[in-house]
Amino acid sequence: NPNNEPDLAGYKLSYGTQSGVYTTTIDVGKVTTYVFTPPPGKLYYVVVQAYNTAGELSAKSTEVTINIPLSNGPPTLTQPANKTSTLNSSTSMALSGSDPDGTPVSFSAAGLPPGVLINSASGLIAGSPSVTGTFQVVATVSDGALSASRT
Repeated sequence: NPNNEPDLAGYKLSYGTQSGVYTTTIDVGKVTTYVFTPPPGKLYYVVVQAYNTAGELSAKSTEVTINIPLSNGPPTLTQPANKTSTLNSSTSMALSGSDPDGTPVSFSAAGLPPGVLINSASGLIAGSPSVTGTFQVVATVSDGALSASRT
């Protein structure tokens, strides 16, 4: 809400990462709406103060908190090597994937030969192929929102 003093000159928005400790102050001018963009990945404590034409500051507003989350980075999947196996013989290959934000990932694969499955939690592809042929497999790692695939 705007201040109604006749000598109102503007507002200062202050914020920091500790309650009651405001390390950054922005003079936003004489507006009651302002978009600011502190670095993501932290919880911020924010207050506003009005100031008059003499430069005197009002008391701080009630402190509010704003959580600025990190943007979600896509997971990565290391290119798996080509794999040759013998019909009806046990085979396995471990996929290597991760998420830069530390979000748990899950694995999937399309085009696996019959008899070969993937463990969605570990990324281990294992089994005994029951059909002869060449298979174009697409492996995928996902963080639930973004994914990466390799052939």
